[in-house]
Amino acid sequence: MIESRIKELLHVRAGDLVPHESNWRKHPKRQRDALKSMLGKIGYADALIARKDPDGKLHLIDGHLRASIDPKQVVPVLVTDLSPEEAKLLLATLDPIAAMAESDAAVFDGLVEDVGPLLDSDEDAGLAAFLSDLQEDLGDMAEKQLPYEKPKAEYAEPDDDPDDPASTPGAPVSYADEVQAFTIHVPNDEWDTFTEQLESLTGADENMFTAAWRILSLAVAEGAAAQ
Repeated sequence: MIESRIKELLHVRAGDLVPHESNWRKHPKRQRDALKSMLGKIGYADALIARKDPDGKLHLIDGHLRASIDPKQVVPVLVTDLSPEEAKLLLATLDPIAAMAESDAAVFDGLVEDVGPLLDSDEDAGLAAFLSDLQEDLGDMAEKQLPYEKPKAEYAEPDDDPDDPASTPGAPVSYADEVQAFTIHVPNDEWDTFTEQLESLTGADENMFTAAWRILSLAVAEGAAAQ
């Protein structure tokens, strides 16, 4: 059984929460504006996470941006019994694990269409624009994603020299049978430059371009495995 470390739900002033000294997340204006619009439309439907120290103070683990919107706002807080070290572990992993989720642009388009009637007033223009931008970003990402396909061809060992009569061909080698697919994310404003540079290395040969992409994907995979 997985233990629940949540001990209580409290509603406290945001200004009374102590920000975590190791909070590594930075929140740009676009994110802050989107959150304020969502909270103004929906209200609080999710809780911040904190740990209580021996003096009774609540130290934030998750929810720093929400707490910073208005220090006078009463916010819901899940209070845990985590140790300081465990709180740091949660702080280091909670958002990155959530960010590992993949996106289905078509399903998201349907979701945005469903909520459209809720965003029909001038006050909702910012939130509607935010969702529209997300749709565009997901659409661009889907177009730029090249699926990994294991190359069918096999290649000679690098040390073999086909022009050297004394050289004995080594055993043919190929890419690993099981290689995880990786999506390489390139910012929209850098995509054209990225593909131009890749094409300059491969020429106009589409097969060479695809092969270069696969090699790059394998390099990313090997780098991730080495970490």
